[in-house]
Amino acid sequence: MGTPTNSCIMRLYHHGGFRIRHALMDGQFALSEMEPWLSNIALRAKDSCVHVVGTHLDEVPKDQRSKVDAFLERVRQRAELYIRNVEVHAVGLVNELENVDKLIKSIYRSASEYKMNGKLIMGQEVPQSYHKLYAHFKENVTAEARKGTRPPIM
Repeated sequence: MGTPTNSCIMRLYHHGGFRIRHALMDGQFALSEMEPWLSNIALRAKDSCVHVVGTHLDEVPKDQRSKVDAFLERVRQRAELYIRNVEVHAVGLVNELENVDKLIKSIYRSASEYKMNGKLIMGQEVPQSYHKLYAHFKENVTAEARKGTRPPIM
């Protein structure tokens, strides 16, 4: 699948899980680069959802896609050694958008199903203290903007 172009990148989305990105062309190299990330996630947030995203699918010839599918299955199997809730995706972002809608829906679904202390976090109300803080800043920024002492941005 080519020579390594870059290492894996992992991002934490607060209360939404983790995303590990790798270029599909990195093949086995990417798989070994994921291991430390998966191990760290397993130690710190084993119940989180992890989305492993292979990029540059649009640069893989259509007749090579079965190799990509086989590689993604190996990635899934390896990730499931560490994490229970793993989703593996391949997307094209450069020449042609491929599977991006599927990825977006998957991330949204996992975020909307995420629970904290047994309760879904999506749809929770914002604490009253946040509303008060927002109102205070809005009032002060608006007043200062009207006086011309600051730009009308928060």
